[in-house]
Parts: sequence; C-alpha cells; structure tokens
Amino acid sequence: MSSLTYSSPEFLKFRDKLYTSRLVIVPGTDRSYPVEKATVVVPASDIEAVKFLKASEEYEPFKE
Repeated sequence: MSSLTYSSPEFLKFRDKLYTSRLVIVPGTDRSYPVEKATVVVPASDIEAVKFLKASEEYEPFKE
C-alpha cells in the first residue's frame, strides 16, 4: 500500500489570490477544503473541485 502525500499527481495546489485562510466549498457537492497560508490542496481525482478552482479568478495553480 502506498501512503498519501501532497505531491503530484495525487494532489494539486492552488494559490488563493484574495485570502490567506478560508474554507472552499465545492459547488454542487458536500466537499470542502481549507485554505491555509493562501494555499488550498485538493485531490487530483476531485474533478469538480479542480474545475471550480481552475475556472475561478480567485485561485491560480500553485507554482513551486
């Protein structure tokens, strides 16, 4: 079994351009993800969350 890590491709990071801390609620679902230090990490498999974050002007893909 593999352990979960916060590295690609299992997880994607986005930078919150407006807030350093808040809760992202994925529209149309019961899922939410915390923003910490202006960063939100979502599973790459959560298609709805990834689409929402990519489409929003408030977030941008995190460049490491």
